[in-house]
Amino acid sequence: MFRRQLKLKKKLPKQLLSLTNKHQLEGRTKVVFDSKPFAFCLGIIKPQIYISSNLLQIMNKEELEAIIVHEKYHLTHNDNITRLFFSFLETLFFFFPLIRDIKQSVLIKKEIRADDLAMKHLKTSYGILSALKKLLQQPDFQYSFISSFSQTNTLEKRIEKLKGQILKRKRFSPTNIMI
Repeated sequence: MFRRQLKLKKKLPKQLLSLTNKHQLEGRTKVVFDSKPFAFCLGIIKPQIYISSNLLQIMNKEELEAIIVHEKYHLTHNDNITRLFFSFLETLFFFFPLIRDIKQSVLIKKEIRADDLAMKHLKTSYGILSALKKLLQQPDFQYSFISSFSQTNTLEKRIEKLKGQILKRKRFSPTNIMI
């Protein structure tokens, strides 16, 4: 009832196929027919990368590779399990707001590490910054709650880091600590 069926493309487009082969992601990347641009890693036992057909249309090769490398980081570091664990804790101990602060801090670090891997691989931050800019300019761009390339609650910090700004260490709210 609440599940949405994903319309998967049987065959990967050539541009994506070459990138998945290059990054050893054969069989772990799927294309979803959708008018919204998105890319995310999903799954616990055998996680896979899902990319929308719209995203493939609007990104150039360098931007797409940055997204693939970013998502590969989440895939290889089992970030879906981390996210699930913190969501479980947050739900179970909803009366401890500090857990939400810790979860947010961990998610930002994970996203920044994924971006760093993409920057290291591409030797520039252009691909990631350009991809994020394109996504933010999309009129039907919707933010996702799953492990996604474009999570809203991490975007500001990621962009600051990509622009070379020094990130201030996250301080937890004194009120949340007291509670």
